[in-house]
Amino acid sequence: MRLPSVVVVVTALLAGVQSASAQFAGWNVTGTVSGVFGKLTQETAFVPPPPPSPCNNCEGDGSASLRGLMGGLGLGYNWQAGSWVYGLATDFSLGNADGSTNDCGTPAHECGGALRSLGTVRGLVGWSMGTWMPYATGGYAYGDVRAYDAFFGGSGSKYRGGWTVGGGIEMILSGAWSAKLDYLYVDLGKDHLYDLLPGVPEYVQTTANVVRFGLTYRFVDNQPSAPMVTKAYRK
Repeated sequence: MRLPSVVVVVTALLAGVQSASAQFAGWNVTGTVSGVFGKLTQETAFVPPPPPSPCNNCEGDGSASLRGLMGGLGLGYNWQAGSWVYGLATDFSLGNADGSTNDCGTPAHECGGALRSLGTVRGLVGWSMGTWMPYATGGYAYGDVRAYDAFFGGSGSKYRGGWTVGGGIEMILSGAWSAKLDYLYVDLGKDHLYDLLPGVPEYVQTTANVVRFGLTYRFVDNQPSAPMVTKAYRK
């Protein structure tokens, strides 16, 4: 019996579509390397505000540019419906993005600080373009913020929470492996980190631009399989 060629073609096409349609779906783990370019601003509250209110009328003390590298791991899960991809992701990185300035306060002196860790919990929306997927992402961010004042000898650190938003692109390399490049803007807000003098709080605000490269392994291998060749036989 001869199998109609149109059935063979349609079956092969459906098999290919089914395997390719969810190629970004499933659990994934990502190793990341990030370049962090941030800003740390210190302000002095000579008249401390009542807690837990942030200091909105502080006197500026100085701003330092933060630069550095971080490395970490991320875990995520994606759902895919047609070309739309929806996901949840969390990641944590350690490193040191630090900086200082010699133009703090009066008389001018050194102050600065660092961002020693950074984590996020984010949502993701992407659009599959074959083996490429551009995406937008955003959510909660947190990090270990440190600051000091060399003239007065004050210093402090605190884990701060804030928000992040950004986007990127992911490309399937081979099998379950893919690479991604993304950008995140991070705002960890303003908080009392230490006292410049007894009873004189120093407030620190931290923002950062994060450029991140990641190598991802997806636990569900949904890559398109090689096309099947079906021969028709006459009985």
